[in-house]
Amino acid sequence: SHNDGDRRSLEDQSELTRRSDRRLGRLPEEDPHVLHYDDCTTADLAERSRLYRPPVRVETVRKSGNDGDHMFLENYWYCAALPHEVDARPLRRVICNEPVVFYRDTKGKPVALEDRCSHRQAPLSTGEIRGDNIQCNYHGFVFNRDGACVHIPHQDTIPSRAHIRAYPVTEQWGFIWIWRGQAAKADTAKIPHLPWTTDAGRSPVYVYFYVKANHQLVADNLLDISHADYLHSDTLGSKSGIMGGPQPDKVEFRTWQEGDEVHSFRKLTNVEVASYPKKWGNFTRNVNRTNIQMWQAPNTDHVHMEYEN
Repeated sequence: SHNDGDRRSLEDQSELTRRSDRRLGRLPEEDPHVLHYDDCTTADLAERSRLYRPPVRVETVRKSGNDGDHMFLENYWYCAALPHEVDARPLRRVICNEPVVFYRDTKGKPVALEDRCSHRQAPLSTGEIRGDNIQCNYHGFVFNRDGACVHIPHQDTIPSRAHIRAYPVTEQWGFIWIWRGQAAKADTAKIPHLPWTTDAGRSPVYVYFYVKANHQLVADNLLDISHADYLHSDTLGSKSGIMGGPQPDKVEFRTWQEGDEVHSFRKLTNVEVASYPKKWGNFTRNVNRTNIQMWQAPNTDHVHMEYEN
């Protein structure tokens, strides 16, 4: 049994589940303004971008909430968590305004279910893992990895409306991914291609950093790398963004679209770089710094940096 304080706490969390933040805006329309420079050819940039997958078709779904319709990319794999975050305890994440609970079964396989008990809407993430299943902490309903309700205390029959949504989920490239859309279309070949994470000659570092902002602003930040010469002038960039700072001989910039991918390119010729790249390359004089970025649906940003002395 639960006391009144426990019940109110669960009901409050349930209300938060139903009213999860809906701040996602529409995907931006294609920007017709493209800057062209003589020394920046699409062929050259494409040669450096061979590790990226060919474009795929974008599918969308329109949802309705208290603040109007929003557009989300549908039938895509979404990066949801780092592997060490998903263990034998429930983990709650809100993805595309949908609360999801993650855990691992007895074989170590990740499980992803909607974070909502079908009985009184309490978040399952406050519950407990029972073998391969998860039990709601409110009235004890138990759900398996497929979202099926497999146990209701004190009764033998389980109505079909007691089942909840399960998400296809997999682990690849050092991340946990879930599929939003039609489960029959959940092809792992559609996961963003990140082969450098398994390259023996590289040292991948994984970090989870929560940004209190619209996800599109984060994509903008990584596609428009010009801020590096001011915000990151002491670490990754240069002093050229500071008024009166040393200027490069030339600045080249270009954006373009290939299918459903958005690309950007920026190169500074003969520029003094900041402390980090100086140590990486043991640079004692100015270099040519090139940044190549690519946004890939639904929201993966690839950032490639080159420093040439």
